[in-house]
Amino acid sequence: MASSAGIGSLPALVDIHKEWVQEALRTNDLGRNEAWSKSLAVGSESFVLGTQDLLGAGGKSRNIVGQGDFFVLRESEESYGADFTLKN
Repeated sequence: MASSAGIGSLPALVDIHKEWVQEALRTNDLGRNEAWSKSLAVGSESFVLGTQDLLGAGGKSRNIVGQGDFFVLRESEESYGADFTLKN
């Protein structure tokens, strides 16, 4: 699991996750993070490129965007249509 995220070991992943949570609590950044919720892959550039490659032809149309110290593989908004509002 840790290696698939581009992290060397499970203890290292635990430490990094703990730091993320502590930073979010410290800065009161408790909202939804679109990097995680609107992306197909999040991680190192090599991890995201590898994921894009594994998707084959479907991955070629996805955009890779740098987000500071990590990269994301974006799903296009058009894939889901324009009207995604809540309805009763």
